[in-house]
Amino acid sequence: VTIEAKAEGETEVTVGVDGLYFWYPAEQTYTVTVADPTPSGDPALVDGAYQLDSAADLQWFADKVNAGEYGLNATLEDGVLPTIGDSTAAKAYKGTFDGAGFSITGITSLTGNQTMYAALFGGLAEGALVENLTLKGSVTNDTAFYVAPFAFKLFGGRIVNCANDVDVTAKGVSGFVYQAVGTTASSIESCINKADLTATDATYYLSGIVARANDNPNSVVEITKCGNEGALSGTCRTGGLVGYVYDEVKISDSYNKGVVSSSVLARGVGGLVGETAASKAGVSLSNSYNAGAVSVSGSTAVVGGLLGKGNVNAMSNCFNSGTVSVTEDFAGAQGSVVGTISSNSYANLSNVFYVVGSCENAVGGSVQPSESPLSKSADEMLTLASSLGSAFKDGA
Repeated sequence: VTIEAKAEGETEVTVGVDGLYFWYPAEQTYTVTVADPTPSGDPALVDGAYQLDSAADLQWFADKVNAGEYGLNATLEDGVLPTIGDSTAAKAYKGTFDGAGFSITGITSLTGNQTMYAALFGGLAEGALVENLTLKGSVTNDTAFYVAPFAFKLFGGRIVNCANDVDVTAKGVSGFVYQAVGTTASSIESCINKADLTATDATYYLSGIVARANDNPNSVVEITKCGNEGALSGTCRTGGLVGYVYDEVKISDSYNKGVVSSSVLARGVGGLVGETAASKAGVSLSNSYNAGAVSVSGSTAVVGGLLGKGNVNAMSNCFNSGTVSVTEDFAGAQGSVVGTISSNSYANLSNVFYVVGSCENAVGGSVQPSESPLSKSADEMLTLASSLGSAFKDGA
């Protein structure tokens, strides 16, 4: 008797015997347990997700997605990585990839379209979710324009509860996503970059979380409960969380503690955000802070403790305690909170603080905010929680 297993579990099978011997029972019932119904060579399928526990399994999964099955789900058990999905919206990954708290370690190379990008996911489509995953390693890439360990593009997907610890040196770099371009909201939540990142080309951006966001005026990119703790060294727009904001981006409950530096000319460098487009509403910042040193060596750069250059749609309950420094020949603008604000229409600051002596100005440039940031001593900063709100605690 041959029984084809369709699903994992236990069932009863009744077998009838058509024989010549009267002592055979007419029917006999057996209990059958199926531990793994998946065809030999394929990862096990449990609760709709493939269980990936080797490099071969991850390559198998990548091949299936890249062949057109964009909505497959997976749970990581162990392994190393090829690229999953494409950087076009139609072929981006659409499923759920659950790292289950595991790490992919020893990463020395990221694949993809090597002349354009290198990342674990080419793109994350609307509805896609990557969660509970840590990446570790060290990558140097002299070929691709954009390198981001998790994903090249977000088309409306989400990354949740993940960590990047892949040190990267490349032309343009981000710790998680290089570009958010979707027509629907994209989000990165409860993620941290611990890696040191270096961008070597003066054309491309650098950040701990998203290098460029958001390219669509009808959507929004949200960064919540995220942090950067790695050292960032760039040559263009550089920010601890976001390098360049094209359209609406909302950042909340997030921070930078890493050193941020750039040799850029006439571009923005900031502890949280490097620069926003001058003609757009810009960035919204709430319950967030910078404690990392921010510096520029470009003589005409614009540098700020929270935002380097651009528009502030809203900034509330935020502070900067990191130093802001420039070279002796500096002729640009600098500020402990913002280097320069582009438009009076977007200079909306409320309940914002900075440490005395962190920079010679609170906000550089001629456009000043509706409410001036307040200076505090380092000791006063430690007891500021009651002023900043419930997202903060004293002494932290």
